[in-house]
Amino acid sequence: MTDQIADVSFYKAGYDLAGHVLDQDAFHVVMGGEDRILTFEDFENGLEGALADLPEWAEHADQVWGMLEEEAPGAARLACLLQDRRKNARLTQAELSERTGISQGALSRFENGEISITPKSLDRIMVALSVGQRARMRFILDWFEEQLQD
Repeated sequence: MTDQIADVSFYKAGYDLAGHVLDQDAFHVVMGGEDRILTFEDFENGLEGALADLPEWAEHADQVWGMLEEEAPGAARLACLLQDRRKNARLTQAELSERTGISQGALSRFENGEISITPKSLDRIMVALSVGQRARMRFILDWFEEQLQD
């Protein structure tokens, strides 16, 4: 292996990964000459899943998590970041719903990647989570860039 700690790729459900058709979105991680599949759901929930037994995992886990976050598709990465901020603020979806006027069901579907979000709703969520103005602008610019790519 080169200087790179691991090779990380993201694949959508239905992708045929060497004869294994993925039944859900997942990451393919190659590390220390071994490979594993980590479901996107496990990634969103911060679960190591099959990665924990990879060679050198304990030593390089933080770096590999960073690689996973970079490889995650934009909308999913945005949903994960906002979900993390909500949890760090110790808010439930219902509490965030009260603060934003966005239904708890819509917040749940956004966090689970089932729906996209409008810039207005995104800004309301970030204000409710006390995200600074500069960071809010960066989030919104990333959102627009992703929409242009779709």
